[in-house]
Amino acid sequence: MKKKNYTFGIILLAIGFMTLFNNLGFTHFNFALWKFWPFFLIGPGLAFELSYFNHNGPVGLLVPGGILLTYGLLFQFCTFFGYGHMAYLWPLFIGAVGIGLFQLYYFGTRPKPLLFVSFGFIGFTLISMFFALLNLKGNFALPIILIAVGGMMLLNKHKGESIISVEYDYEE
Repeated sequence: MKKKNYTFGIILLAIGFMTLFNNLGFTHFNFALWKFWPFFLIGPGLAFELSYFNHNGPVGLLVPGGILLTYGLLFQFCTFFGYGHMAYLWPLFIGAVGIGLFQLYYFGTRPKPLLFVSFGFIGFTLISMFFALLNLKGNFALPIILIAVGGMMLLNKHKGESIISVEYDYEE
């Protein structure tokens, strides 16, 4: 038996016995195994990533690795801190694709269109998260930002320029 399988088997046995003894009332761990369900996504994501980095696998493994790892970490965060955070974290579902494609670009043959597509996904994610956060702070945040940016643009337009006003009177 491989050493990795042996170690993994011992870990599974320990978790199983701990959970069984807790359910039978012998121990009183405040340990909820269901809170770790996102590891069903994190595990394969790490496996894809590690199979590329440790075993020189094909670079295409990084795309599903990046996507699954991002989804797993997102769900793990929400499992611990509440799914109400999904109101502003939902763009990460799209950003995960951008992360996977960026890894393919960075560690692959670096075709420029792949970089633009990955930055498109990541940029859309960042902009969407920004507006989602603004919406959580109240409906007044976006108008105030627009007013402030518009005012700054108007003030900077005439900075250093002399304003000359010419009026024409004409009769018909």
